[in-house]
Amino acid sequence: KGRSDGGYAVSDFRAVQPELGTMDDLEALADACREAGISLCLDFVMNHTSEDHQWAKKARAGEPGYRERYFFYDRWDIPREFEKTVPQVFPTTAPGSFTQLEDGRIVMTNFYPYQWDLNYANPMVFNDMTENLLFLANRGIDVIRLDAIPYIWKELGTDCRNLPQVHTIVRMPYALQRHHHGNHLAHACRRGRLFAETADGGGVRPAQGLPVFELSALP
Repeated sequence: KGRSDGGYAVSDFRAVQPELGTMDDLEALADACREAGISLCLDFVMNHTSEDHQWAKKARAGEPGYRERYFFYDRWDIPREFEKTVPQVFPTTAPGSFTQLEDGRIVMTNFYPYQWDLNYANPMVFNDMTENLLFLANRGIDVIRLDAIPYIWKELGTDCRNLPQVHTIVRMPYALQRHHHGNHLAHACRRGRLFAETADGGGVRPAQGLPVFELSALP
């Protein structure tokens, strides 16, 4: 619908689409499913946000600290170097990996022009996205699938797919949960399971998931 990419262009990681209900409704659904022996699963989009996300709006407005959450360039020289080695995700419907905004600046958009890639080399991105992930886990979600994981680390001169740093980033929430084990946050997340989309041979296999960790197995 519109520029949502079927829900994968996220403008707010902590809110439900209004026509579908509220976060309270989601928590009630999770509780009802659990009582019925059903595990509630959702996708968590790690690679990008919608251009309508508050971070993107602040970046577009030039607010300090927000352009650094994405990949912004004033000229095409670096984007063109990336595009020499990075395969296109949607070569027919959304060719290229960058979009030039109305003010002339260029932003990395590996999927669609309205989905801005996040820069996980910026610690603030990892910190805030991990908070968003744990926020959802604490709403009672049983299984969380990390979407588009192979794309989240970018390095010039590579295909930016499934790089070693991806595996490190994906396992860090597990270390965080172990560190905080025993407090309210860890207790609320103990029954959750996390799965990551995988890539093999340069191709993403969205129907398959790599189990990252199962919190219920913690001591």
